[in-house]
Amino acid sequence: MAAICLLANSSETNVFNVVRAVNSDKVSFQIFEIDSPLLDIMWCGNTREVILVQSEKGTIYRSRDRGESWKKLHSIMHQTGLSVIDEGLTDIGKVKKMMQSPVDDNLVVFTGTNGINWVTEDCGANLRALNSGKRIHEFQYHPKQRSWALAAGWTSCADFADDEPCEIYKELYITKDLGNSWQYLKSYVFDFAWGTTTYSATLRAGKNVESRIFITHDPDLKGHQKTRERWKQSVHLYYSDDFFKTQKNALDAGNSIVMTNHYMFVAKAISSEAVKIHVSRAEAGFLDFRLARMPKNYHITDHFTVMDTSEKSVFLYVSDDKVAEPVGNLFVSDGLGYRFTHSLENIIKGGSAVDFETVESLDGTYIANRYDVNHGQGTNKPEGHLREVTEEDIAEEENAQAERSRMSNSGTASKNQKLTRDEGRRRTNRGKLEQL
Repeated sequence: MAAICLLANSSETNVFNVVRAVNSDKVSFQIFEIDSPLLDIMWCGNTREVILVQSEKGTIYRSRDRGESWKKLHSIMHQTGLSVIDEGLTDIGKVKKMMQSPVDDNLVVFTGTNGINWVTEDCGANLRALNSGKRIHEFQYHPKQRSWALAAGWTSCADFADDEPCEIYKELYITKDLGNSWQYLKSYVFDFAWGTTTYSATLRAGKNVESRIFITHDPDLKGHQKTRERWKQSVHLYYSDDFFKTQKNALDAGNSIVMTNHYMFVAKAISSEAVKIHVSRAEAGFLDFRLARMPKNYHITDHFTVMDTSEKSVFLYVSDDKVAEPVGNLFVSDGLGYRFTHSLENIIKGGSAVDFETVESLDGTYIANRYDVNHGQGTNKPEGHLREVTEEDIAEEENAQAERSRMSNSGTASKNQKLTRDEGRRRTNRGKLEQL
């Protein structure tokens, strides 16, 4: 039995440490220096022997022996990039992001900053450079077709002739050969997603269309595509099953897409500042949109985040604009993904990340960070201090536990009542666990 741990060091030395334990009684420790702070780490391949590391400068490092030794891939990426760069240009850029295929763990795409991208089908042992002709800002593998992918990029003034006006907008493309060639699909695209998932692919014929693509798009937009406007009622959700030779409207004012294995969530604009949350299911080809049912009109918000769908029920974070601090509410859905109950309030969101984590080793267990909006008011101590637990608190909790124990041990209830009570206890315990 062996364990390996990679630790990043954000100091000026720009190193990361590999800690290895064998049989839990021997530990080896190695330090490797890189050219800038660590940005991303990827375990690659079916055997989990290969590790790929990306630094903030866009340099890729590869280990084929679980971190024992490392090779810098900068030279080979530079050489292959120069072989496909446009004539007269010398700057191939750097790696912006590395993305692993959901179909093949050995397949990795490295998107670049200047239109040059790299593909490896053996976890970096061999690389080939591809010239997409423009910078790829967003990239999505197909969930089932290994060689298919969607990519979006923005136009630049260099794309237009001297007698044409410069118009900046987002274009969507598809490749069916891992980026060797690209087919144009649509302009003025705001968001996009494949309309199939690994789960929907298991459904019977007619319920899944592997070529289905969803986009949010403004059909009347001309000139520059503005991104500062948060929500627009002129942007609608469309889908196509024939790579946009034809298209159909799926939801009016549908602005953004969050696709999960079982559900698709769409923000429907009702003003420039607020949206309603709509949901569709894989069983209906992601076309049966319904308004999410939540208490107190929480389905109207300025933004939301899908936190976890691993057990088919959905954990959904919905922002709370009634509170000055960046907090929101946590909801959990039923098995259909439409009806939500309130689980926790005042969940903290810092930047783009919500303080909510799944405990992978314990099914159904989650950790959330709450903000006490009343802390520091009245007789409470200032922020940063915990209230001491008093003898009264302990006595009150002990009495409550004794009461619960007495009621659960009662033998006077009928069989059906006991079953109902046991089910209620499970739900209560689950609710308490979610509030930790």
